[in-house]
Amino acid sequence: MSETITTRVGIVGGGPAGLMLGHLLIKAGIDNVILESRDHETIKNTHRAGILEHGSVDLLVKSETGSRVLTDGYEHGGIYLRFGGESHHIDFQDLVGESVWLYAQNEVFVDLAAAREREGARSTGR
Repeated sequence: MSETITTRVGIVGGGPAGLMLGHLLIKAGIDNVILESRDHETIKNTHRAGILEHGSVDLLVKSETGSRVLTDGYEHGGIYLRFGGESHHIDFQDLVGESVWLYAQNEVFVDLAAAREREGARSTGR
């Protein structure tokens, strides 16, 4: 016999990680509230670098929160290291069969915040 457990989930931090956790919990049928000390506009307009590994991009796309990464982001298939006066290309596709994506952290936030709004989920902030 299965037992039903009811609980309240609070997530501290409304950045990309907190928003993704909240989204995944909602998809699993678990209600949650996100607590954040900064307001939405501050987070949205705080520009930070963003290199997303393939797994993060895959999670954004498959969870239906961030397909913009594929259209607005930049797929980055490798890097160059320079030593001994020579450039050496490290090709991610050849080595691991995947790429990384250049997509700013605040853009990930915008995508996840829009998903949370569509879900009608609760967030609190200043």
